[in-house]
Amino acid sequence: MTLTVSPPECAGCGRDLERAKRVHLGQRYCSACAKRLFKPALCPGCGQLTRLYIRDAAAVCADCEWKKPCVRCGKEEYPHGKRTQYGPVCASCAHYFREPKTCALCGTLSTKLSRVPRRGLDEPVCPSCATRHRATCPACRFHRTLVDAPDGRRLCRRCLEEGERPCPECQQPMSAGRGARCETCARRKTLKQRIQVSGAVLESTSLAADFAEFGTWLDQEVGSLGATQSIDRYFNFFLELDGLWGRIPTYDNLLSHFGAEGLRRYRLPMRWLQAQRSVVVNQERREQDSEQRRIAGALLAFPAASSARPLLQAYLDHLMKRVETKRTTLRSVRLALTPATGLLRLMQDRELSLPDQSLLDAYLKSAPGQRAAVSGFLNFLEQHVGVKLTSTDMKEQSANEKRRTLERDMLAFLRRECFQQTDERTWQSLGLAYFHDLPRWSLKRLPAAERLEDGSYVVVWKGSRFWLPQVPEIAVKNNRE
Repeated sequence: MTLTVSPPECAGCGRDLERAKRVHLGQRYCSACAKRLFKPALCPGCGQLTRLYIRDAAAVCADCEWKKPCVRCGKEEYPHGKRTQYGPVCASCAHYFREPKTCALCGTLSTKLSRVPRRGLDEPVCPSCATRHRATCPACRFHRTLVDAPDGRRLCRRCLEEGERPCPECQQPMSAGRGARCETCARRKTLKQRIQVSGAVLESTSLAADFAEFGTWLDQEVGSLGATQSIDRYFNFFLELDGLWGRIPTYDNLLSHFGAEGLRRYRLPMRWLQAQRSVVVNQERREQDSEQRRIAGALLAFPAASSARPLLQAYLDHLMKRVETKRTTLRSVRLALTPATGLLRLMQDRELSLPDQSLLDAYLKSAPGQRAAVSGFLNFLEQHVGVKLTSTDMKEQSANEKRRTLERDMLAFLRRECFQQTDERTWQSLGLAYFHDLPRWSLKRLPAAERLEDGSYVVVWKGSRFWLPQVPEIAVKNNRE
């Protein structure tokens, strides 16, 4: 909203004004025009006799004008700020309707200029310059006016003049600027007040006493600062207990209502219940609840109208029947759903109605570790949907991976930077595995080798002779050159 600043003339007669007799909707009037244009009349809002602007049929008195909402933020009850040509504004919004002026110290344009005579600032300055002398005292940690101390620090006047004194409550030394008590005692007082106010909301007196006891335990467990900051959040836990049971229930009731995930949000109250109220945590039920939540999340990952949702639901029902007959566990069901979810998500991305072989190959290429786990879902598809898919043989996949690992080790050996005494034995172990498909031995268990005149080797193992070329030192040297 842009405000046009009225010129320093009377809005009625145009004469220059040193001081306006009356200001109405941002316009200033001299004394003569004020008498001529503002006539006594009854205010249409409150019925009081006052001077109203004769050219405005909707004019009301100043008191009724301030009862209107702020034209900028809409507040209805507010400290008076400024009456503009658009209507009244609150004190917080008044500066938006002022002309920006230059700060006398830093030169910044601001609509919040003020004078601070007690600090020697007789010219209007911006808020940053007006409060430059104020900061947080490093001793008492209050935001106050700071002065220079002899040791180079900037302290508030009380901390500088009085230094430290014992706390009246705990007798521990504290900065004089803290006032009636030290920081720890002040936090504990705040904690006690919050416990009393929150405890009064609880209908059960026994649960209110339990909440007070929990607050004391929390102070000892996490300190006064952590207890003060978190006590209101943990009060919601006791408030739900009060509405449901009016007492501390069993762990099974807590797990049924909050769930394992919800109880993890109230970790400290649960620790207090175990330590002070002998609540026994059922690890098996908690794990089952977590598994059920993860299984439900896997199912909800697909929209109800998608073609993947019925397939996954049918597979889940099939697995849950096995759980009912105790042939598997919930954890196994959740692990079995992982590859099924990944395969169906890929099917949904490609807009297919059923998975095919190319889709399975693409999924196993991106997630080779799920090759064994996906077999259960493939069997389900074949038996219940009629889709037959096969994955690559696990033994062949493992052999290929071992071959690639052996090739990397051979290349690393050929690119070695220096020769060692164990190079011959290492070469023999690599060569038997690479050239003859024999097991790769460690150097201690490697069979003895006979070295021939041309530098090659013959290794005898289980009555068979295996020839190996010499250690390729020359090739390495050529590569270096």
